[in-house]
Amino acid sequence: MRRKWSDSEKARIALMVICEEKTVSEIAQETGAHPAMISKWKRELLDNADSVFRNGKSQT
Repeated sequence: MRRKWSDSEKARIALMVICEEKTVSEIAQETGAHPAMISKWKRELLDNADSVFRNGKSQT
């Protein structure tokens, strides 16, 4: 059975990689997410980070 990851879980995991708290492999083992998915989430977070600051308002 495939696990569904919430957006907040994806963001939290991607931030762990960006902050270099642990390696992608360590985070994958800890969370159960595949390393390729973690790398994809990191890339998506970095690619879309500017959307938080659009129009001077944060989005929820």
